[in-house]
Amino acid sequence: MRALVLILLAHDHLVWAADPESTRAALSAPDSSGDDAMRACEQQWHNAVRLFPNASEDKFPNLRGDDALTGAATAVLFVHVGKSCGTTVGASLARNKASIKAAYNGYTPLVQVHVHPVRPDVIAAAENVLVAVRDPVDRLVSAYNTVACGFGFGFDEVDAAVCSRNAIPDKHDTSINGSQFTIDGWFTLTNQIKSLMRCYPNVTAFADGLDDDSECGRVAREAIGVNMAAVEAATAHIGKGVCFYLGGLLKSLEGKRVHLVNTESCDADVADIPKWLGLESFERVESRHTGGFPHHDDQPSNEGRGRLRRHLAHEYWLQEELARLNLLLP
Repeated sequence: MRALVLILLAHDHLVWAADPESTRAALSAPDSSGDDAMRACEQQWHNAVRLFPNASEDKFPNLRGDDALTGAATAVLFVHVGKSCGTTVGASLARNKASIKAAYNGYTPLVQVHVHPVRPDVIAAAENVLVAVRDPVDRLVSAYNTVACGFGFGFDEVDAAVCSRNAIPDKHDTSINGSQFTIDGWFTLTNQIKSLMRCYPNVTAFADGLDDDSECGRVAREAIGVNMAAVEAATAHIGKGVCFYLGGLLKSLEGKRVHLVNTESCDADVADIPKWLGLESFERVESRHTGGFPHHDDQPSNEGRGRLRRHLAHEYWLQEELARLNLLLP
């Protein structure tokens, strides 16, 4: 029988009981078919909405979805999940904005939400919802690799030496929570990146360390978890999967015309957009990619991928639900 672990909620922060044997069981992610995965997915979205920034303090005010709140219905709401072919999709939609406007007279033609959760009133205004998706493990690997490659440098200055760092601390050394960094209280964006890179400077080490009973292990789990700290520490897309954007809006999606663009079939799915929207003309754009960093070849071990998949069970649950509801294109 599974060991029971007491979970205390303190200062909007999940705290695990410190029974060594039960701790490891507590760190195990839920089965993707269970209610616990559903609740985790929904909770991540609710936490993200709770931390939604005020417009005056928002670093990305044009990606909030506020244009959907003008009173007019939205023709296309584009939910741009990071590291999921979104740049290509966004460029295609932007290039054909005039065609969308002509086909949907009186509508706001295009609204994009990126690096923010989709709020209920934003999705309520949408006629059509386009979501960029990707296998959750592959998406997280890409997001982590981008951080690892660009950490401490401007992205124009990145070189292979930075992307292949291998000075990995002892995973069981808990002294790293001393002068090097702290995990107490709330992370700032910069501190969370520093913490991740000091503990796990490449994605292989990150995946291997997710179940570590150490401060570094906690840092890794918080970067992709579902508690309040994870949402605030979801740096550079690492913790911003589909659940972050839409985890509490599945019922709202059931009443919408939804089109998913999957990274693995991006060009074909983008080619289906004009049929989905009923457009008579649609100008294609070439696939786009945000750089050719050496880190793109970095991959976790087979065991690490399995560990990532388990910790991302909530992400797989939502994508399976979308498929079950016939929202995922064949």
